[in-house]
Amino acid sequence: MRIFFSAFTLTGLFASVLVHLLTFLGISAAEYVPWVWVLHLGIFVAIIPLIGMRDELTAAPPWARTVVAIAAVYAVVNFLLFLLLVRGGSPGVVDGKYVLSSHGHVIRELSEQEYHRQQACVLRGFSGHWMIFYLSPALYWWYRKD
Repeated sequence: MRIFFSAFTLTGLFASVLVHLLTFLGISAAEYVPWVWVLHLGIFVAIIPLIGMRDELTAAPPWARTVVAIAAVYAVVNFLLFLLLVRGGSPGVVDGKYVLSSHGHVIRELSEQEYHRQQACVLRGFSGHWMIFYLSPALYWWYRKD
């Protein structure tokens, strides 16, 4: 079980980091690989075995706890920036036009380039959290003493 979860969480971590880094190049991996959203469901598979466990990182070296703390701060800052960048809307296509909309209300029309940039921004908002939700369990399973 330890090997499965260790491999699963490390794979999820590396995939989410790659997806996240691509967004800084304006590339939304979801446009090319739609199943990338499975990473969102994978965080629950990664976290559920840790529910009820206290101090899951106590077996990890001090540097690992520092890395998790830094990653958590990054996830929060990344999410706040994401909220600022999307301006309360999400990119979509309505009547063949690229738009930024919120709850069915079109905020404004987007150029194709803006649409792709907004798609990448949305993915960056999610992938920033994916990284922390894979990192913590990955370290737990890696350093766990069976």
